[in-house]
Amino acid sequence: MNNKISIAATDSTPALEFDMQQGKLSLTGKSIPQDPTLFYGPLMKQMDEYIANPAAETTVDINLQYFNTPSAKYLQDIFQKLETLTENSKSVNVNWHYETDDSDMLQAGKDYQGIVNLSFSFKEIKES
Repeated sequence: MNNKISIAATDSTPALEFDMQQGKLSLTGKSIPQDPTLFYGPLMKQMDEYIANPAAETTVDINLQYFNTPSAKYLQDIFQKLETLTENSKSVNVNWHYETDDSDMLQAGKDYQGIVNLSFSFKEIKES
């Protein structure tokens, strides 16, 4: 089993880092893939393996500038998979990053927080 996934960002897909041993998952960039199953499918398979043998604590960093509706569905699927860990007394922390002036992205994170029983922290990215 490969314990790490590392995929560089493209114009339509986010950078993806998933270190199963460390329990760290991050998505950074834009998520508007032409074929979301092609991009997210391998991650979902790895998530299933991870759920079977998780780290004591899982940290998820979502730092997306934009995501489309199919990506939103995959994000929800990821959060729902991780939610099963909390039922087994594992800790899952979601860091939802959003730019200061991006109220839509902040609201999207709050919407997910309302759907799943996970600990969300909202991290404002100030323009430099």
